[in-house]
Amino acid sequence: MFPEYHMIDAEAFIDDDGQAYLYWGSGLNWVNGHCFIVKLNSDMVSFNEEDIKDITPPHYFEAPFMLKRSNKYYLMYSDGKCTNSTYKVRYSVGEAPFGPWTEGKNSPILSTSKDSTTLGTWTSCYV
Repeated sequence: MFPEYHMIDAEAFIDDDGQAYLYWGSGLNWVNGHCFIVKLNSDMVSFNEEDIKDITPPHYFEAPFMLKRSNKYYLMYSDGKCTNSTYKVRYSVGEAPFGPWTEGKNSPILSTSKDSTTLGTWTSCYV
């Protein structure tokens, strides 16, 4: 659908009203990440392609994960390259599953440690 982006890291989210959404997206060559969303049909598999929206929050690269608490939507995602010190986990807050997004006041919530022993999720698998 969008050859300029990787179509990876799909994550389903079911809202309180039962509506399911699919979030996904990344960039190419570790840059230009974009986050997409679409409402899923009741079968949780199909959707209308014309309903796909680009909802990219600040500093997004890939791996969206949606949470909801106290009627606020929290979109978590990665930024940077998971194999080096640029990797971060960030989050943004919105009033609806589609955003718009404001980066959270405590974002990033995960980044390279000051002593550089933890560089990202990839390196933690090999420590």
